[in-house]
Amino acid sequence: MSFWQAFSHFLSMQWWITAPLPLKVTYFGLAFAVVFGLAAAIAGIEFGREAEDQVVEVTEDLLTIASLGGGPAPVMGLISFFARRRTERAVSSKC
Repeated sequence: MSFWQAFSHFLSMQWWITAPLPLKVTYFGLAFAVVFGLAAAIAGIEFGREAEDQVVEVTEDLLTIASLGGGPAPVMGLISFFARRRTERAVSSKC
């Protein structure tokens, strides 16, 4: 596969549609780290160490918000999934 074929495949986003969810989460985390790492590096070069620290603090705050909001959601999803499965089995066994 040539470079242009690989590049056009990347731009078509077909790889994103067929990728499993854990891989999508990994890609998002990597992109998040790269974007904020570059922002911190550019801020450090342009405005000094204090600006870089501010970008790092914003990143930490966003990660805290995401973990507080996004952390309990999968746990509640798992609890509701198993509770629903258990109820469906109980109802189907009685019929």
